[in-house]
Amino acid sequence: MKLTLLILCRLIAGFALMVLVHGCATLDNYLPASPQQISAGDESRLGAAVERRLLQMLGGLYQDEELSALMTRMGKKVGIDISIADKSSAAVYPLPGERVVLTRGLLMEMESLDQLETLLKNAASMSHAAMNNIDSRAMTKEVQGFLSAKGPSYDPDSAEIRIARHFASLPCEEACLYEAMHRLNGQGTPLPEPVLALQAAKP
Repeated sequence: MKLTLLILCRLIAGFALMVLVHGCATLDNYLPASPQQISAGDESRLGAAVERRLLQMLGGLYQDEELSALMTRMGKKVGIDISIADKSSAAVYPLPGERVVLTRGLLMEMESLDQLETLLKNAASMSHAAMNNIDSRAMTKEVQGFLSAKGPSYDPDSAEIRIARHFASLPCEEACLYEAMHRLNGQGTPLPEPVLALQAAKP
């Protein structure tokens, strides 16, 4: 009788342990992933690929040599690379690798150089934290897939395109832009000529 009871207790304990282990594994699937940790070189490579795909999604790169040169100079001051998408709505897209995509529509709404500089400082801060937006297990897997690829992919459903879609869904717009866009309310140094030319040329 005692032997039977001992065996029964051991069976129950073993079953409970199996349930506990299985339960922990199942729970782990629902825990948020830690922010993706990759090298600076890999982050730069990821940012460049995402920027290229994102610009395609946003209407292409806005072509203006003087404006691009101005954005390059201003970007260096705050530690980011800036590209301009030919899109009419106002938005900022912070990307990994210290890259930022601004829309043409955003520059259309600028009222002073001070306002633009404030916006770019905020954009730089958002870009430095962009990898924190890759916080799901699915996106972490996409990044790992991208980094393991040996070259650019032409697959319309590739990892880099899925990552670009992810960042395309996370623009800084409307309320996110409000403070930087309206704090100075047009006061301060006039806008540089390339921005004024853009505002004059585009409705």
